[in-house]
Amino acid sequence: MISRQISALFRAIISNTALISYICMLMSLYTNAGLVALLYPFAVFGYALLEETRPGKTFWRTILAYSLSVLFLKYVINLNIIHTTLIETKWSLIDGFVKFGLHHLETTKDLVWHMLPEMLIVMSILCHEIVEQFTGLFE
Repeated sequence: MISRQISALFRAIISNTALISYICMLMSLYTNAGLVALLYPFAVFGYALLEETRPGKTFWRTILAYSLSVLFLKYVINLNIIHTTLIETKWSLIDGFVKFGLHHLETTKDLVWHMLPEMLIVMSILCHEIVEQFTGLFE
């Protein structure tokens, strides 16, 4: 009985991987409000949900590449070498990074919580691609 319920829950999660990806994108904007996360709601509401059919391979690969580049930028900004170099030089534009949603955080715990929405987006998109490849819908 419990195994059937767990199996049904697993199938329900797998059948809604696109919805999980959309929720993760909106969660990214909610937790990391900035210009970097502003693309996600435009992608979800402006393209993905208005598409007559489901979004294709190009949409998912574009969002995946964007999310990975945001993760990379967040990581680079939080390197102590980069942070001290940018503070010591005449780069006064670094304060502008805060407006983009790229913050230098002191502890690893804060960094993980700051990067968690993008990590969830990447994981959900990869799961969605795997499900679509298994079902033969990945164009």
